[in-house]
Amino acid sequence: MNARSDNAALYDEAANALDAAIGKMAGEFSLITAAKSARTVTGWTDKAETVQKLLKVSQASYGTTDIGKAVALATELLESSSQKNKRIFILTDRTKNGWKKDDF
Repeated sequence: MNARSDNAALYDEAANALDAAIGKMAGEFSLITAAKSARTVTGWTDKAETVQKLLKVSQASYGTTDIGKAVALATELLESSSQKNKRIFILTDRTKNGWKKDDF
């Protein structure tokens, strides 16, 4: 995700696009990282700006990822939410590292 397009690193472009989308949504938000060891960065919050601030300071890493665990954490969070509409956004460069078939 540190590869660059004409304007910026692909990660930055993806994070900015997600930031803009979150700014247009209502509801609850949570942020999970898949870098190295997947973890919940923040649990549910109804303050979009909390997640947007975390996105602005986040950075792509060169380490391996654990997409399967991140999706499992997201699924657990979604199950605990009373929101009618539920979405998961995954920022990825789709390299094969971190996408283990057995995790899905």
